[in-house]
Amino acid sequence: MQHIMMFIAFLAAFACWAFFVRRAGQMMSHIPMSGFPFWSTEMMLLPGLAGFLAFIYFLSGFWSWKLAVIMLLALHLGPLLAWFLTNAFGKNAARATSRTFWIGMEIGSQMPRLIQRVNQLVGFLVISYPFVAAFISFRHPWGSLVLEEQEIKCTLLLITVNSYLLMAIILPKMLASENLDDDTRQNAFFMQLASLVPTAAYGALGAAAFGLDQNSMQFQWFGATNRIASFGLLVVLFAFFAGTALIPYLVGAQRSRVKELGFLDQIKLMVADIEDSLETPQGAAHVTKLDDLRTRIATVSQQLLGREGILNYYNTLRLDLSKADENQKRLVEAIDNTGDLDGRFRFLNELRRLQIELGEIIANLQPRDPADANDAAAKWAKRYENRKAELKQKIDDLSSHKPVVAAGLGSGLMIIISGILGEVAKAAWSLLSHGH
Repeated sequence: MQHIMMFIAFLAAFACWAFFVRRAGQMMSHIPMSGFPFWSTEMMLLPGLAGFLAFIYFLSGFWSWKLAVIMLLALHLGPLLAWFLTNAFGKNAARATSRTFWIGMEIGSQMPRLIQRVNQLVGFLVISYPFVAAFISFRHPWGSLVLEEQEIKCTLLLITVNSYLLMAIILPKMLASENLDDDTRQNAFFMQLASLVPTAAYGALGAAAFGLDQNSMQFQWFGATNRIASFGLLVVLFAFFAGTALIPYLVGAQRSRVKELGFLDQIKLMVADIEDSLETPQGAAHVTKLDDLRTRIATVSQQLLGREGILNYYNTLRLDLSKADENQKRLVEAIDNTGDLDGRFRFLNELRRLQIELGEIIANLQPRDPADANDAAAKWAKRYENRKAELKQKIDDLSSHKPVVAAGLGSGLMIIISGILGEVAKAAWSLLSHGH
């Protein structure tokens, strides 16, 4: 009878957990997009830990305050790490949070079917979990060690997959985006590194639970033999970090630099064409030549708008915000505040600037006689000569930029964290398997 009553209590706890997770997701959309996202982090961490501990208690009768404290401290290693890295090495944290929000929405809109399939998979796993847990629960005696171990393994799989599967798709794609600026990418990299810690904690515990951490390495320290996590577990944790953070970060930094250089080269060529046109004495023909250049620049603008959906989407929403929903209004606000961090918006604004300037030059030269027009055009040409030199300097600076500091720092920290979490997992599993 106790077994049945505890399982009914588990179902109630499971329903409360599912409701709270859904509610927390809705509440996160109203958290201000500025600074360190403390409350959003807590709303992601605490339901997972509370569910993990409550589920294994109601399903098997196991409870340990020591385990609860160990896991709570291990999971909060991530937010503490993110806070330290963001404040010590990050730049423009408030703007980076806003920028991350809208590029995440953009990436999600580009692969709706994949997001839908992942959500369906997560939903299937969540719905299946009570049935699998019931099957395991009523196959073994209440309070037995084998029941505890089997329910813990089942619950670990649910928590790990449910908490990170969707993020494991979106965040690496965000880091690898060619449209993310270096400062935001670095902050996102630090946040991704920190967000891996909770999953790695559950993953390390799962490795210990499934017997994947049997052979530990040993080393000598002041004549004493010390034991650390197995080499295999460290490799798995670091490979997970490399695949979801380090490699996407390095790939994205390179892609972003190539795309930005392409934009700057195009602007530089247009500026050079304007300079050449103004330098060459053409009299009244200046106007015709400059008008052709303005038309060419307008064509490039239209092609960019057609190619980059986010630009058109933003412009459409901006025309009538009264028809936009809450998320769309937040998107417009975020782009208003951080659009200058995106190379596409900078390129589009530069194209528009050139079009406006060409209109001003044409209006200035059109009423002049040929000799006077040549003199005025030469003065305008000097401005574009200076701008061309500035663009060349920007291109040279960008070509020499290397994002190795953040990557090296993150890699070193992940190795240390992997070792710590390996030890945490063994301590936690020792409590679980011995029942005290």
